[in-house]
Amino acid sequence: MSYERTISELAAKHGGHITRSQLVELGLSDPMISRRVSAGFLTRVKFGVYRTFTPPDEDALLRGAVLSLRSAVVSHMSAARIHGLVVPTGRRPVVTVPASTTHAFPGVEVRRTADLSRRHWTDTIGLPVTTLTRTVFDLASCSEANAFGELVDGLLTNHRLKLGQLAELLGEIGGKGKPGTSLVREVVAERSVQGEEDATPLERLGLKVLRSGGCAPDAVQYDPGFVPAVRFDAAYLGSKVAIEWDSRRWHTSVARFQSDRERDRVAATHGWITLRFTWDDLKTGPDRVISQVRQITERRSA
Repeated sequence: MSYERTISELAAKHGGHITRSQLVELGLSDPMISRRVSAGFLTRVKFGVYRTFTPPDEDALLRGAVLSLRSAVVSHMSAARIHGLVVPTGRRPVVTVPASTTHAFPGVEVRRTADLSRRHWTDTIGLPVTTLTRTVFDLASCSEANAFGELVDGLLTNHRLKLGQLAELLGEIGGKGKPGTSLVREVVAERSVQGEEDATPLERLGLKVLRSGGCAPDAVQYDPGFVPAVRFDAAYLGSKVAIEWDSRRWHTSVARFQSDRERDRVAATHGWITLRFTWDDLKTGPDRVISQVRQITERRSA
């Protein structure tokens, strides 16, 4: 009986890998396995795990690692890729295993943790993969601060991630010594102002520009109390400076233009000055925006 075809078909389901126990279940004895190793049909990867061909891609390596490592879950950059996030290329595939294990797998980065519960992973493309929220948390340990902030902002804007979910996970697993905890805590704190979770891309960009210049507003979506059902996009309370982000979508009609100016005049009668900035202002002249906001708030606070 020729076992090669059966072995190859089974191994193909796991990225070209097969375990000794699977070979035994197919009817192969130890001498039969050894002969196939000597002939080059099987290559020993680690104790009890063999490869029938070189894995052609990252998913094949991940399937091999998940097959041979107890409780392994695809995580970090590999999980991010599977979730459709844009991540750097050229890095080794990553899986996470329980802290009590000391496994390794050729060509795969194996991380250990004690806090990966069943709630933190799901089945995707036939692989156990960390959930999007857990993946985002894990990425904080291997990402630049600015890039991580942009990632979170993009997911919030596209409604793929809820800030409350990330904050809840932070409370569950974030602790002293946990990689990425401080960055996640900082990002959650910066975006936890009332109204900011549902901010538009323009509003997020505006807040990012102001924060990068060291002049973060005191409030977001601030209700001044003197105009019914109206909020300032951002506000500096001490200097009574209101910020409005003017998007083309909402501010091109004559009626809207007139309404905005009337509101600005009403705000002025209560001592507020309104500064309006567009997407182009933020993209082409962020330093100018920062300078103008800083100068006006400082003068009005003096």
